[in-house]
Amino acid sequence: MPIRFLLAVLVCEGASDEWFLPVLLRRAIQRLCDGGRVEVQVEVEVAAADHQRPDTIIDALDELPRFDVVLYHHDGAPAASAQAKVEEVRRDVTAVRREPFVAVVPVRETEAWLLADVATLARAVGVPSAVVIEATAARAKDVEGVADPKKALNSLAATAAGRRRSGSRLQAERPDLYAAVAADLDLDRLRQVPSFERWWDEMAQALEKMGYQK
Repeated sequence: MPIRFLLAVLVCEGASDEWFLPVLLRRAIQRLCDGGRVEVQVEVEVAAADHQRPDTIIDALDELPRFDVVLYHHDGAPAASAQAKVEEVRRDVTAVRREPFVAVVPVRETEAWLLADVATLARAVGVPSAVVIEATAARAKDVEGVADPKKALNSLAATAAGRRRSGSRLQAERPDLYAAVAADLDLDRLRQVPSFERWWDEMAQALEKMGYQK
């Protein structure tokens, strides 16, 4: 079977997003490409750019020899300013680049997506599933209703460590936790989260236009 390569360039907000999103989005794009007439190998590379400044994003993209699609992450709160920034960056980047531009916009923050798969998160943190449900939400589609997803993760980390006061520091120093969840998170459960399903649909449309889907 012929092999095609797809390189996605990811622009994201902060360190925890860099720990989580490249692994997760590579898996998701790979799933979207599977079953086509050619085998697709997907890679996701993080761009060194300020996600708030379109000029730095364009400069970073111009330095790359080649890539196929831009993934732009911006947390969705507050909604009005977040949407305005996404559209500003989309407009400026697509004015000078031909590659598809796909927005990655959780309703509040990326950490909500880590909460979608209770079993995977419980294994990664080292607590029973019931503890995760108590701190978050039982149903994947409800996780973006959690008021402070990062605080929920910190609480779980503190519970696992047996020292709640150091939970926030412990969480911030654990890129391995984010990477572990990203590697094993059930994509079907995550698709029950509305913001991820919107990304999934937009990504599928971009892949179809590029000829990566059957």
